[in-house]
Amino acid sequence: MDFQTYFVYFSLILVMLAFAKISAHYAKTRHVPITHFSFLLPILFFSLVIGLRYMVGSDFETYLTLIKNTTSVSYFKSIEPMFKYLMLFIEKYSLHFSYFFIISAFIQIFFFYKSFDRPLLFLLPWAVPLFIMTEIGSLENGVRHFTALMMFFYSLKHIKNQKLVYYVGTILFASLFHKSVLLCLPLYFVARLEVIKSVYLQFCLVLFFLVGSEFLSSLLIRLSLRLIVLFGYENYMESIGQGRETGIGYFVQWFINFIIIGFYPKLKEAYQKNGFLVYWNLFYVGLLLKPMLDLVSVLTRINWYFYKFRFIILAFLLHYLYQHRNNPVNMFFFLLVLFLVIFLFLILIDKGTNQMAPFKFIWDQYY
Repeated sequence: MDFQTYFVYFSLILVMLAFAKISAHYAKTRHVPITHFSFLLPILFFSLVIGLRYMVGSDFETYLTLIKNTTSVSYFKSIEPMFKYLMLFIEKYSLHFSYFFIISAFIQIFFFYKSFDRPLLFLLPWAVPLFIMTEIGSLENGVRHFTALMMFFYSLKHIKNQKLVYYVGTILFASLFHKSVLLCLPLYFVARLEVIKSVYLQFCLVLFFLVGSEFLSSLLIRLSLRLIVLFGYENYMESIGQGRETGIGYFVQWFINFIIIGFYPKLKEAYQKNGFLVYWNLFYVGLLLKPMLDLVSVLTRINWYFYKFRFIILAFLLHYLYQHRNNPVNMFFFLLVLFLVIFLFLILIDKGTNQMAPFKFIWDQYY
């Protein structure tokens, strides 16, 4: 892979990590608003770097066609209102197509930062690099869907604070960007509950879904055809039944997941007051769904509202292990998990997963 790809991604990580540390430092003594330079500068930096990309992300060309042709493309009618209006605005004023991707990236990263209320801001320096390393490929791919996902991430603070009206309002607003987020409305009533306390039972359930994924995925396909059409995934129907990847990355992912489950009791005890259970419940449901949805790629994006919160669970884990690094076992797992996450990120870049690599800017198209 070319030097520019590695330089862009790792520069993005380092710059945003530096500002995240500044935000966390200021938050120890006072309220840090979203307009603070430690938020504002990385938001603008991220928006420009990701927004000025060219042919990066497997859906990039589809969006480019929509932006340049808008109403002449039949698929345009099925797009949710906010993105439809954004495309029409760009067409009306003859703006460069990059405005669509810059504005989309801005909305995504803005809600990412807004999701870290003060009780959770200490986690930001851990969450930022983990978010980029684990989710940047998806963010560059499903633009509309990931925008709704970040708004859902923001709405979780309303679950923690038990503000139903604010939660519903945020979800309804997010549905203007991608209607699949409406599936998340009932989660308000269950996301704070601790349904499974036993680590052993959690392990057993994950193993059950792993072993039974072939049968469960076939059953899911038959039950979900209407859901696929309802949420606008009919364009992905040809991918139904495609097999999952079983390379080294797949096994490393699951190895990390089992490490995470093993530390569940300690993480819950340490971070329960920070709303840990809300994030854990979503992640764990996604973990159970993942084996069968990996076999039904058309439905994988529905699992984004669950499994994608793995990055913040990893942030909790690494923060905990580092805070208790005097214990040699914790230090070992800290280094192991950190190494494996970076290793997986390098694999994603090398394989160009979701066409996240090679990374090119809009000016590279002329060379």
